[in-house]
Amino acid sequence: MRVLTKHANIMTDNILLKLQDEPRFADISPEHVRPALRQAMDEARAAVSAVKAQTEAASWLNTVEPLTDATERVGRIWGVVAHLNAVVEHRRTARRLQRTDARSNRLFYRNRTRY
Repeated sequence: MRVLTKHANIMTDNILLKLQDEPRFADISPEHVRPALRQAMDEARAAVSAVKAQTEAASWLNTVEPLTDATERVGRIWGVVAHLNAVVEHRRTARRLQRTDARSNRLFYRNRTRY
């Protein structure tokens, strides 16, 4: 039961499912990503199915708008996640470069010959 409660809390408190304004990056945790993407993709699939099942002639209102709304949500969530990943990777890379730079500086400056 505890797992279900935790999952329910992640879904109701999932900031990725409430992206109306600027993302609150500090409030996003890794546990939010998969459930938010799954829910958004399930909703997008349901929108596609609903559009495919309609018997009316396709129009902007009954085809393009529902598909755009459903897929934009997936794209917005993925965009936020990709941005966070890029920032984290940038920080990791920057730390690696700093360590490497310090090592290479020690190597070159210690072994520098004086003319």
